[in-house]
Amino acid sequence: FISPDRDPDTLCPYCDTPLPPNPSPLLQQLLASAFENSKAAPRPANPHGRFASITVFVDLCSRHQLESQIFPVAERNGWPTSVDWDGLAARVVGMRGDLENIIRNEDHREQSIFWRVLDADLKRVGPRKVSSIRGQLSRFQREQPGYYGEKGSLIIHQTLYTMFAESTNKSLVKPLSVREFIGSVLVPEVGVRLIMVDMSLGMEGAAAVMRESAEYGVAMFPDKEFEQEGDE
Repeated sequence: FISPDRDPDTLCPYCDTPLPPNPSPLLQQLLASAFENSKAAPRPANPHGRFASITVFVDLCSRHQLESQIFPVAERNGWPTSVDWDGLAARVVGMRGDLENIIRNEDHREQSIFWRVLDADLKRVGPRKVSSIRGQLSRFQREQPGYYGEKGSLIIHQTLYTMFAESTNKSLVKPLSVREFIGSVLVPEVGVRLIMVDMSLGMEGAAAVMRESAEYGVAMFPDKEFEQEGDE
């Protein structure tokens, strides 16, 4: 039976466990979709319970369990719940000078922690393995722009590609392709610089936040289109 102190609106209508207090836009979308494909089924454990095939709510319940674990950590650390997506590309373009220096100037490139880590990989296993699917998967998390998530990564990558793909001589980034250099060096470089400004941190502190908030970013801002009132 539901506790008299528990608001049934805070429970999942399908598995009767608590929902996260600030559900992500994707979770709200999953809740709405499941509602349309279910019917009311009040029960002692949940007066607002609903009934549906497990295929209707399995992704929903997995998602809210994930958010229940990750989002309290994000709240404690002050990671954002919304991003000015319309202004993100302009922020990236504003970094053009520094990013061009990383591409064209060896001394500036050596100051990039992301290049130094990638260069160590190139020397250790060679460019073929670094460029392989397995190599790309192993680097996936460290190249994510932290709490900007997959959506942020896509915007950043597209903006950088527009800025540099045609104008960058391939010889400057050998043995990588221009696309690989953008994804493996410039995308995380932009991510850490964004976080430095957002949270008033130095490079090392921002790099730590980017690493620690990557899972939250993927959960909060996946590479999917959704609508949320108030999402900037």
